[in-house]
Amino acid sequence: MTGQPAVAELNTREAFLARVIEKLGTHPCDFQTAFRGIATSGRDDHRRAAGVLLPLLFRESSRGNARKYAVSQNADAFKLISLFLTNALRESWEEIRLPPSRVFFLGPLPTYKLVLFRRTIFPVAGFVGTPGLLHPNWEVEKIVEIPLSSFYQKENFGCYQVDAGNPDVKKPLQYPCLIHHDPDGGEEVLWGATFNIIVQFLGIVLDYRLPEWKEGPVIKRSLKPDYLTGRRSS
Repeated sequence: MTGQPAVAELNTREAFLARVIEKLGTHPCDFQTAFRGIATSGRDDHRRAAGVLLPLLFRESSRGNARKYAVSQNADAFKLISLFLTNALRESWEEIRLPPSRVFFLGPLPTYKLVLFRRTIFPVAGFVGTPGLLHPNWEVEKIVEIPLSSFYQKENFGCYQVDAGNPDVKKPLQYPCLIHHDPDGGEEVLWGATFNIIVQFLGIVLDYRLPEWKEGPVIKRSLKPDYLTGRRSS
């Protein structure tokens, strides 16, 4: 799979972060276009905007260069990047108690429109050197750390088949997914927005290409009634 040589060359934190900053900083940022579309949409087509952090850890400073690339955008684009970075950091603090002071901004990622929600995500990547002790709130079931190497193992990919409970949709929805097995024998399935944002990140930074996923195992799920509202049933 393409991308593996690039991973081998980036075996130090400094080299990896430098490549991430350079690639994200020179990739076209669509924040301004996407936000303008939301702002000018009518009531029937109105979407919400949300900033989301893609946290990166290095197992085994760059802030100035990332800010330099962000500033090189026009003034409105820079303001939007700053706005959604702030939003993403606040959400990360509220949801898992990740201190904003421990996140080093790396760059913006392409926006992503959710299928089941009328919402557009404005992702930003950040490097977390020492996350400390994290405390998920009620919105987060658990925190899972997935190594980069998992995305280079074809056997980890499969088809996530979703029954959204919508009578107008006769066939289940199908999405690519990553099936991650943790050291304790547990299994986590990564799909949807999170999966796609990570794949986009890898494509920009490492020229990554998603392997054939429909040949893998099929994981069937029915969404709970409270999935679209985000509220847990009592």
